Amino acid sequence: MSPVLSYRDVLSKPLIERLHAYPKGQTSCRTNYTSWQKELVRASAAILVFDLPEDLRQEVVNQAKLSCPELHKYQTIHALYHKMMPGSYITWHQDHSWKFGMTIHLNEYWDENLGGYFAFKQGEEIKCLKPEFNHANYIVTPLDHCVFQTAPDAPARTTIQLFGL
Repeated sequence: MSPVLSYRDVLSKPLIERLHAYPKGQTSCRTNYTSWQKELVRASAAILVFDLPEDLRQEVVNQAKLSCPELHKYQTIHALYHKMMPGSYITWHQDHSWKFGMTIHLNEYWDENLGGYFAFKQGEEIKCLKPEFNHANYIVTPLDHCVFQTAPDAPARTTIQLFGL
């Protein structure tokens, strides 16, 4: 059995539109350079991290719970909007600070040549999942995983990241 559970059509189109609009109105954000461990960043291009306001966070969590019943067992769920710029990646890690992680992909189209695949280790094998619009990948930690580098000509790879305790 795969350690990654995948779900389709997790968020409504109106909510996805609101999520894409949110960062455009912000004057600042965190980045992988300012708030992540050095080992996660290495030579990655910038990853912009936007904390969602409470109303958007709650709507995302409520809709995600409809697709992913596993989320009901967590007391606290954080939601972040990630914008991975061309040339960015996340090195192998296990998210030890959290009990679970979930990525919801927001790019309507993603060509396989653009990179940005989610990869995880299952025994001795490395398995990869292509970013697909409105699909979510749920993991229970610890699990070795990473995001492969996006191509220099890729659009920003946009996701919602959910983490919980």
